Formats: sequence, structure tokens, C-alpha cells
Amino acid sequence: MSLGAVEQFRVIGIVLVRNEDFYVETSIKNIVDACDEIQVFDHRSTDRTTSILKALAAREPKVSVRTIRSPEESHQAIEKYAGTRTWIFAVDGDEIYDPVRTQEFCDELRGGKYSEVFQLRGNVLHVDEWSGSEYKGFLAPPSRAMNKLFNFSLLKSWEGGFERLHGGTPVYVDGIERPKRHAISDDFSFEDSPFRCLHMVFLRRSSKEKTGQGTRLNIADNVSARFGERLRRKLLGVLGIRSSSPGKLKNYRLGDRVTVIDPVFRVTQSKEL
Repeated sequence: MSLGAVEQFRVIGIVLVRNEDFYVETSIKNIVDACDEIQVFDHRSTDRTTSILKALAAREPKVSVRTIRSPEESHQAIEKYAGTRTWIFAVDGDEIYDPVRTQEFCDELRGGKYSEVFQLRGNVLHVDEWSGSEYKGFLAPPSRAMNKLFNFSLLKSWEGGFERLHGGTPVYVDGIERPKRHAISDDFSFEDSPFRCLHMVFLRRSSKEKTGQGTRLNIADNVSARFGERLRRKLLGVLGIRSSSPGKLKNYRLGDRVTVIDPVFRVTQSKEL
């Protein structure tokens, strides 16, 4: 590096999964070119997810896989990046990014674009039906977006998260009282967005799930629930009945149901091993 040169940002993908064997391979493969490295945290999967991840890591040098007992381990692993020129790219096993545009967008981040922004969100289609390259569901906006990139160069520390990038106490560098957050969707439609994602949230994500079982709970749903509600969910689970995530049902189905036809996402469902 020449004298006076500014160190480029790195983009590190942080993937937290549990029983995601339908889409997790596509989810990770679509961000490989965008990231400098991808750390996958497998929270005690019991379907084919672990085997799929091990095979993927053997083929992709950027991908590492770690089995964890508790979701907070995924946040502890990224605390060390506070104060470094790093964008943390949080991805779930049901999120399918546009592989071409995501790489181009992350290249711009490496060069310093949005360096004054702490959190970036993009355009999303919350999918409830798909076939081939046709996807149906609800756009964000007006629904809530869930994709996220965090600029850790603006942090002194962020400890105590109950999962990666959730909870805990972020402490910002001197001079930042209110961190800047920006929605790419304010600038672009889904069709034109440089940072866009299919969120397969309303579909089966695992071979362990039953058809019509309901929309899976988030970790945050369990953390925020009162004791009585957690107990009710546990009892229903014993009977084979899964409670649907109230937040997803409320926030991810706003506006008109739309159809997007676009082959670039290259969604495939992992075959039986």
C-alpha cells in the first residue's frame, strides 16, 4: 500500500442458520463473490443443513462453518470487528440476493461509498409462492425490509447481543450521537435496486417442516415473549403445532401482492443428499 493510501473496507458475511436445507446453499452461493469471507453459524440443525454447509465450505475457500449451541455466539464472533473498516453483512438461510448486483454494490462499499452510514437496508420481496423465475409476494417498501449491512468502522464496541446484530449495547465513535441509517429502497425500485433480495419467509425452509405449518418464529420472537406465551408455544410444539411469528405476519405482508419475474436470482432447492 502506498503512503497516504486509505485502507479499503472489507465485507464479511455473517450467516446464522438452523434447519434451512431448502435454500441455504443458494443463499450462500449468491453472496460468495460479494464478500471477502463468509462465516456461517449453524445453530444445532437437525435436517440436512449441516451436511450441505460442510460440502459448500469444502468447495468455497471463503466459507467457514461453525456449530454453535446458542445464538449469542454469532454476535460474540463479530465484536472484534468494532473500530475496523469492515461492513458486516447479515444473511439468513431464507434470503436470496441478486448475485451480480450485490457484488457490484459491495465493491462500491469497499471503495468507501456510504462510509458515513452505520446501517444500510435494501429492497426486498417477501415471497409466498415461486416457480421457475417467477416470484410472488409483498414488496418492501411498503412492507418492512429485513436485509442489513452494518458499518463497524463507526463503532467502539458492541457487546451483549442475543444474536448477531440484535440486542446488546452499541457504542459509537466520538462525534456520533445518532448513527445514520439509510434505506436503498428510498432511491430505487426493486427492479432497479443495487441491493435487493428475495425473502422466502412464507415458504417451507426445511425438510423437517410440514406444509402449512405456519411462518417460523424469529429468535427475537422468543426473546421478547412473556413467560406464559413461551410456555404456550412449547406445549403446542409438543403436540406438533408451531406458532407463527406475529411480527412477520404483521410487517411482511403490507401493500399489494405482486409478481416479479427475474432469472438472475437463480433460486434452486437443495436436493436430497
